[in-house]
Amino acid sequence: MCTICRFFRRLLLGEDDREITREQGEKAAKEAEELAKEHQKDKTTYQSPPKDENTDDCSHFCHTAYQNAGIDVSYHWTARFAESKEFVEVSADDARAGDVIYQPRDGGGHVGILTGTTDKKGRIQAWQMGNSGARLGAWGPGGWFAGGDKAKFYRPLKQ
Repeated sequence: MCTICRFFRRLLLGEDDREITREQGEKAAKEAEELAKEHQKDKTTYQSPPKDENTDDCSHFCHTAYQNAGIDVSYHWTARFAESKEFVEVSADDARAGDVIYQPRDGGGHVGILTGTTDKKGRIQAWQMGNSGARLGAWGPGGWFAGGDKAKFYRPLKQ
C-alpha cells in the first residue's frame, strides 16, 4: 500500500495495514487477562528476570500474552520497545486494546497491555505484572503510572 493510502487509512479508519487489527489487539488484551488470572491462581511472583515457572516480570508477561494470542513478536526487554522494528509508536489518543503502554523509569521502566477501557477516574487500564503480582492497573494520577505524561504506546506490526 502506498504511503498516501496508509496516511488516509490511518486518518479515516485509525488503522494501518502493517499493524495488527483491532480484533487481534482485543485478543491480546483477553490473553493478558487470562494470563493474569492464571498467575493469580498459581501465585506467580514478580522476579526480573524470571528465574523459573513460578516467577514472571512485566516484559515477559507481555510477550507471553502476545504469543498466546497468536501474535508472533520477539521478546523485548522493557526499554527496547522504542527501538523495535516489530512495534510502531502510536499516540495516547490512538492507543487501543492490545497495545503496549511503556512508562520509562530510571534503569528501564514498566510495561503492560492495554485493555481498551478506563476506570471510574478516567485512567487507562492495562494488564501488568509487577511487584504486586499480575493484575489490572490504572495509568495516571494515583495509578500504577503516576507520571502518566511520560508514557509511550506501541502497537505490534504484522509479521
